[in-house]
Amino acid sequence: MAETITLGGRSFELPRPTIPYLVELGQILDDEKPGVAGIAERNGRIVGAALKRTGAEFDPDTVEVGFDELNAAIEKIMQVAGFQWGKAPPANAGYQSSSTSSSPPSQPAADTSGPETSPS
Repeated sequence: MAETITLGGRSFELPRPTIPYLVELGQILDDEKPGVAGIAERNGRIVGAALKRTGAEFDPDTVEVGFDELNAAIEKIMQVAGFQWGKAPPANAGYQSSSTSSSPPSQPAADTSGPETSPS
């Protein structure tokens, strides 16, 4: 079942993410400017990138969208793309071996005591 977002009373179906789309989202997040204006610009770019992929005609300057509706759309867009919006990544995120240890097993120490000698 496809995920949808609603903006300005219109529903938009979100396509499955592609690698170029994920790269674009990453660039949008990396380019974020500080402050409220930066957040608003980022959110507009995220929605624009998502809607561009739907082929829908959407002019953000003519659509009235409430804060809650926009936040819900942003959260859904990021969730569909695999981001956990508003949550820090787990401490063990990333690729790890199936071993329970985070470091490779140590090798047994070499015997450096030399040949055994018996006391005379």
